[in-house]
Amino acid sequence: MPPEPRRVLLSDATSYKAVVLARFLKRRHPRLEVFTCDARAGSRLLHTRFSDRHFVVPSEPEALLRLVRDTGADVFVPVNSRELDLLMPRKAEFGAALAYCGALDAYQALHRKDLLHARARSLGIAVPARFESPEAVRPPAVAKPVAGAAAKGVRYLDTAQDVDRFRRECEWSSFLVQEHVLGEGAGYSVFAKDGAVLAGYGHRRLAEFPTRGGSSVYREGWDDARARSAAERLIADTGWSGFAMFEFKRGARGELWLLEANPRVWGSIHQPLAAGVDLLEPLFGKAQLPQRPDARTYFSPVFYGALLGYLLRGRVRPALEFVKALPRNRADVPLHVDPLGFLGSLLRLG
Repeated sequence: MPPEPRRVLLSDATSYKAVVLARFLKRRHPRLEVFTCDARAGSRLLHTRFSDRHFVVPSEPEALLRLVRDTGADVFVPVNSRELDLLMPRKAEFGAALAYCGALDAYQALHRKDLLHARARSLGIAVPARFESPEAVRPPAVAKPVAGAAAKGVRYLDTAQDVDRFRRECEWSSFLVQEHVLGEGAGYSVFAKDGAVLAGYGHRRLAEFPTRGGSSVYREGWDDARARSAAERLIADTGWSGFAMFEFKRGARGELWLLEANPRVWGSIHQPLAAGVDLLEPLFGKAQLPQRPDARTYFSPVFYGALLGYLLRGRVRPALEFVKALPRNRADVPLHVDPLGFLGSLLRLG
């Protein structure tokens, strides 16, 4: 086993994912030095208190490479896809700090939705039907940027008029256009090494923002052998190392479709940690975690905006679920625990 890291650098520090990681690492690995960085000037004042030192630098390879070298970081964790898209082709320059990440071709095989769709089908994993040409589209459909993240750039094609508008405004080859399957969102998250899953955890979405196809803002633990198997097969087939989260849609009759994969730290990273499942152990060593398998986690304050959106659409279940589970709800970034980290996350809303 390699020695446990002494210094870690987390990028995009105003992201709630980075704040969750910083808090976890400082509390569970107190000897670890945690450095953070962000391109937003406001983060100089508004950043998590669980950072030993914060830096304001551009989210560009040269600046991040210098910072990794200057801080002597043993591990560098970029938490967003844009940075990874820029850094993965230059991974070797970061040396040991990014050695836990897999190869560029494995990253692209998971990150690009068109490549993932084809690979999943070849492995017998259920995916929504793909429309190969504009003429073939039958609404309802959904068009996703092949290299996009979260809900950015997603277009819902509910009518023939939506399809015509999409054809006029968008480049077909830049999107994966699929049947729009309905159901509950779910995910299976892993940390892997050389194609083997070392730690995994499943969750289901109780609320998302935007309320149609957005990111997870309220979730709980969930176990499904099909999701676990699909994740393990794709990790093995690509040979991926590092973080990854696989998104699924579960239909009313129990059908399960793979939607996409995020080969990076994902938005719901707090959920396994709050439940007592340490997906960071392979990278940072063993930590003592309270076992709370019934924990639910939520992203405040965005979660409250999502609740309002659901209520305006006449959907009261997310609010009822939240109230019913008050004793076991855990905020991703609690205002009373990390006020500057909480306020820093608001910089992203501008």
